[in-house]
Amino acid sequence: MNVLVPLVVIVPLVGAATALILSKRPHLQRLVAIVALIIVLIIGVVLLYTVDTQGPLAMEDGGWAAPFGIVLIVDRLAALM
Repeated sequence: MNVLVPLVVIVPLVGAATALILSKRPHLQRLVAIVALIIVLIIGVVLLYTVDTQGPLAMEDGGWAAPFGIVLIVDRLAALM
């Protein structure tokens, strides 16, 4: 389930980039925003359930350790936010 941790960041960024590309079509922009919002909501609910049953999740981005790399950690508070 560590794959879901970076998706909370990646999905809104991809949605925003896609909405920027579709600047001439406001209806498609809204659709992309709603789809991205629903996907992030589903990921958040799954992360909250996973953290509640298994404990906090951590992922080292790029495989670098904590002093040099970015570590994404999801606990109950982060999953609720």
